[in-house]
Amino acid sequence: MKRLSLALILCLSAFSIFAGPHIKWDKTVHDFGAFDENNGRVTCRMTFVNDGNKPLVITAARATCGCTTPFYTKDQILPGQSGYVTISFNPIGRPGRFEKNITIETNGNPTKSTLTIKGVVIGSSNTMRSKFPVAAGPLRLRTTVIPFGEVEKGHTATAYFDVYNTSRETVSVGWENLPKYISVSGNRAVAPGDYATFAFTFASDLTSLYGIVDGNITLIPNQLQHGNNVNISTVAVVTEGFGKMTVAQREKAPVIGIIPENIDLKTISRNSAPILESVTVKNFGINPLKIRRVYTSDSGITVKINKTEIKKGKTTQIEVAINPMAYTGKTINAKVIVISNDPENPTASFRILAELQN
Repeated sequence: MKRLSLALILCLSAFSIFAGPHIKWDKTVHDFGAFDENNGRVTCRMTFVNDGNKPLVITAARATCGCTTPFYTKDQILPGQSGYVTISFNPIGRPGRFEKNITIETNGNPTKSTLTIKGVVIGSSNTMRSKFPVAAGPLRLRTTVIPFGEVEKGHTATAYFDVYNTSRETVSVGWENLPKYISVSGNRAVAPGDYATFAFTFASDLTSLYGIVDGNITLIPNQLQHGNNVNISTVAVVTEGFGKMTVAQREKAPVIGIIPENIDLKTISRNSAPILESVTVKNFGINPLKIRRVYTSDSGITVKINKTEIKKGKTTQIEVAINPMAYTGKTINAKVIVISNDPENPTASFRILAELQN
C-alpha cells in the first residue's frame, strides 16, 4: 500500500510540473560567429514547444538594446505545438564582439525566459576610420597617446588602451621599450574582428622625476612582424602630496621665490653663440626648500641648478644656457618649470624671452 501511495505521489508531482502552459526551448543561445558589418542585419530563429496542457501565449519580448529586434507570433500555441521567436541584430556602427539578451514573457511556466545572441562584427572601413582612426598593420587604434593624468608621488595610476583587429586572423600584440615605471596587462591574442583593451599602470615610486614624465613605447601588431610597429606616447604628471599637512606644518613650510620672474634678452642675433644667464631661487619660508626638478620642454634651452636643498633665507642659482641657432622662428618664448616642496606653489616657473634677428 505504501509503495502504491508513493508511486501515485510521484505521478501527481510529474503531472503538476506540466500543468497549464509550459514553454520548452530547443536552445536559448545563438552564436552568429564572425561576419562583416557591410552585410547588414543578421537574423536567427529560436524555437520552442508548449509541453503543458493549456494554450501558451507570448505576452512580450524585450531586447536590451535598440540594435536587437525580436519578432514573435501573438497567436496561441496549443499543447504539443511549436512556435518560434525571430531575433534580428543590426551591426552597423558596432564593430567587435557583442552579446545581447532578450527577455521573453509568457502566460505559462516559466513566466520569463532569457534568450542570448552573440557574435563578432568585422567592422567596415568607414566605421574603422571614424572609431579607430590610426592604422597599425592589421590593427586599428583609437589614439597613439596613453595619458595617466596627475599621479601623486607614492601612488599608481591606470590608463586603458583599445585596439581592434580588422583581419580574419588572430593577431598577437607585443609591447617593447616599456620603462620600469610602466607595466601592461591584457590579452595579447586578439581574435578576428575583436577588441582588446590593455591596462597600463604607472608606478610613480619607480621614477625619480616629478612634473611631466613622458616617453615612447612600441606596439608590435605581430611579434614576428616589425614592419607595422607604432610608437605610442605616454605622459603623466607626478605631483607631491600635501593633503595630510597640518596647519602647523603649513605655517613652517618652505616658500619658493624666483628672481627675476623672467629673463628678457630683448633682441639677439640668431647666429650668436649660446648665451649664459641665471636666476636666483630663494627660500622665504622656515623649513628647508627642496627642489624636486628643474626642466624645460624647449630644445634650445638647457638648465642646471646648483643646489637642490635651500635652508631658510638662503639662495641658489639656476644656470640657463640659450642657443639662438636652435630656433627657426622670430622669437624665443621658453618656459622653465621649477618643482619644489612648497605646498602653496609646488610648480613655479619663469620664462626666457627674446626677439631674433639675422
